[in-house]
Amino acid sequence: MIPTTAIISDELPDDPERSMPDDQPKADRRPAFSLTPLAVTLRGLLANPLPPRRRLLGNWLFAGDLGAIIASRGSGKSWFAQLIARALAMAEPLGEWAAPDAPVKVGIYDSEMALEDLYERALAAGLDQAGDNVLLLHYGAILHARKRPLNLANAEDQVLLIDWAKEEGLQVLILDNLTTSVSGVEENGNDDFRDKVQPLLLSARAEGITLIIIGHLGRNGKWRGASGKEDLLDWTLKLARDEDSDDEHLVVKSHFDKFRRSRAGNLPLRWTLESKPGTALSITSEPFQGLEAMICLIMAGVTKPGELAEELGVSGGCISKWGKKGVDAGRLQKSKRSEWELCTL
Repeated sequence: MIPTTAIISDELPDDPERSMPDDQPKADRRPAFSLTPLAVTLRGLLANPLPPRRRLLGNWLFAGDLGAIIASRGSGKSWFAQLIARALAMAEPLGEWAAPDAPVKVGIYDSEMALEDLYERALAAGLDQAGDNVLLLHYGAILHARKRPLNLANAEDQVLLIDWAKEEGLQVLILDNLTTSVSGVEENGNDDFRDKVQPLLLSARAEGITLIIIGHLGRNGKWRGASGKEDLLDWTLKLARDEDSDDEHLVVKSHFDKFRRSRAGNLPLRWTLESKPGTALSITSEPFQGLEAMICLIMAGVTKPGELAEELGVSGGCISKWGKKGVDAGRLQKSKRSEWELCTL
């Protein structure tokens, strides 16, 4: 593994020459660190293939992944994070997603919810049954202990978090959520994100830690803030609250917006989360297709017929048929580029 501090240290000089003694001839000044020992030939790389990464949940979450769960407020982001943690920790399936082959140790860093709310949700999600395989790190405990919270845009605090994960042997780390865990970052600035926050993602990847980030959707249906946040990610899972939700049933639609691997077996799903006083949360899921699924994807920015067919696992003919139903119902229309869009009339 590459040492954490080699990835995210902010103490390296901007100019390597500044670290050299003034009396050393300029021609002899060289950076102390060399890339030469790290390079390999492609022949050497291919002669020693990497072992396959361990599958953790369903056919989408693998060891070492960088991913994000994004949704608007009230769409079940934190519920999903805790339910995923429980499924991993107890080696159980979650809805349509198959269980890991063995329990996975998970850490959740919560920088948003009040401790009382976190406690109540953790009980409802059944995290108490996971034993020592789930650790909760709450921002309030950090604030009380050192009089300031973690700022994950700060190199020193990134080291603290990654070192904690390594010391505890965490295989998966969930950050709930990105917005409340960073400060001093221009939300819409790609360069600012890459300079200050992206080193945390690189550090997690270098250490083999699976990192799941919780984020907020903007009004445009995309992850709020800089688009560069998704550059390194293996996947983004979008959640949308269904109109059938009520006080006892949270109904949520999910689909993968970005996905580097094959989409086989990763269809959009409709989840029903049922909560009753005094009982653990129950959750069921079913494949989500048809016109409503198509509209959900269009709202999320998937508009090309071919991409819609790939996301929904159907033929182009199905997309045309569902699109015609949407047009007849006054809900969809074709753009000048022959892409599907919501009807503006």
